[in-house]
Amino acid sequence: NSITNVTIDGNTIEGNGGGIWIYQSDGNRITNNTITDSSAFGIQLDSTGNIVTGNTITVTGGAAGNAIVGQSGNTTSPNTIR
Repeated sequence: NSITNVTIDGNTIEGNGGGIWIYQSDGNRITNNTITDSSAFGIQLDSTGNIVTGNTITVTGGAAGNAIVGQSGNTTSPNTIR
């Protein structure tokens, strides 16, 4: 069973393989988080109807193009990508 309508707000996540991963969970809000030094992705969305806004994401290594993965069907701006 999936959980829906969760808010992830105001967290600092650093030095991980990945930052925040939403898997089969729709209608969530990911806001005002700072994610740094994630080697695979900053935020990954494997669901729809999520709102991702106000986050600051800095990815490293080969993940430079993977700040926010799975944007289709989700609202993903504005965020700061470095």
